[in-house]
Amino acid sequence: MRLPAWILLLLPLLAPPAARADTGGLGPDDFAYGVGMGAPGTYATWGADIPPEVYRAVVWPDLRDVAVFNAVGELLPFRLEHKPWADVTTDVTVAFRQYPILGGSASGDSALVELRAAGGAVSFRYIGAEPPGGSPGQEPVSQGQSLLVDLGETHAPVSEIRLDWTAPASATSAAEALLRVAVESSPDLQSWRTVHPVWNLARLSFQGEALIRDSVPLHGLGVRYLRLRVLDPGSPRITVREVIGRSHARSRAEPRWLTAPARAGEAERSFEFAFDGSYPIDRVRVALEENMLLRLVVESRADPETSWQARARGTVYRARFAPGGLEEDTVTFPAVPHRHWRIRIESGGAALPPVAFGWVPHRMIFLPRGTGPFTLAYGRADIDRRPGGLEHFERMLRERGIERAPAPGRAELKSAMVLGGEDLLRPRPAVPLWKQAALWSLLILIVLAVAWMAWRLYGELQESEKAS
Repeated sequence: MRLPAWILLLLPLLAPPAARADTGGLGPDDFAYGVGMGAPGTYATWGADIPPEVYRAVVWPDLRDVAVFNAVGELLPFRLEHKPWADVTTDVTVAFRQYPILGGSASGDSALVELRAAGGAVSFRYIGAEPPGGSPGQEPVSQGQSLLVDLGETHAPVSEIRLDWTAPASATSAAEALLRVAVESSPDLQSWRTVHPVWNLARLSFQGEALIRDSVPLHGLGVRYLRLRVLDPGSPRITVREVIGRSHARSRAEPRWLTAPARAGEAERSFEFAFDGSYPIDRVRVALEENMLLRLVVESRADPETSWQARARGTVYRARFAPGGLEEDTVTFPAVPHRHWRIRIESGGAALPPVAFGWVPHRMIFLPRGTGPFTLAYGRADIDRRPGGLEHFERMLRERGIERAPAPGRAELKSAMVLGGEDLLRPRPAVPLWKQAALWSLLILIVLAVAWMAWRLYGELQESEKAS
């Protein structure tokens, strides 16, 4: 018994298009484009930053349509890392002491106050009159006074110190709440080096917003002692209550910047931007004019048909009250790979100055196998998950007896090339409903036909047994 010929002829006509590709069986030509990679040397792993052309061409913002192949088209295990803000912050309360510079000297050298480091402790001996006000640790600072900070035996270089300080209630104007200090460092209280010739500490009210600068950046300065000297006459007499030392372990990745023409949005005082790729944007920088403050809301969306989602709300400002001034021109937030962005001005003005959007590329690390050159392939609509992903990468590490991935060598990126072509960027059309209904009808008909043939064959066997 055989199926009727007309049923066999209809089967290929009603077959559905291929489903989205799984990770198996993919080759370089299953992706639209590629970038060649050279890997000279004998490193256990290789790495490279994902170039901008990949973000422009990928179909999936999560980069699932990215893969790495060797020269014979073999899929290689790899992983993607994205660490634009790999900050580990540690706060430690450090010792400090406020003391006057007697005699009005602006240098604050040891001719007026003697500081000695012995056995890890600092001893003070005032030459001349004793400092006024009782406990030196709570004395107000004014011109001719200094703040000595002992950073102690910290485990990591201190990136900045933050001062918990207050100004007197009589300081009602912006100038009265601005304190200009010189910042110096010393390993032994004998030799001093200038860190900041002028640094502004401030507690101000500017255009209805509170501007507070209570920290001093040290950029990982590896010394023990700091001295802050008040510079200006008539400065407010502030009181320092606590000093916090802050250590940062930070990624060295520098952001890349994107610009695009701004067009007026539908919402009031809103400005929209569109980019040509799914870049992982994580900050906005505003080119502010002198004495300007803006309160902004940053929003994004994947495409014009979806709703805007708020990513950050922040205040940017540029205030020139004194040499050096106060400035904060960047709003940061977790990375979002959207192509459409909007900035809304909540207060401070109606016009938006020029802005730039910052992003840090992903880092691709792969395990070499076979010969090069290697290919970073990208761009495919019909794919469910990333081929050669993290699980494959970690399994191959274990098979090679490597517990932790070593520092990768730097792969050399070459020019982009066409692999499977741009048709792969478009998803295959879905099966029409009529075709699905016809296919299911045909399958049911085949099942019935097979059942009928089995029943008929069973009957013929029974008759043959009776005849024998």
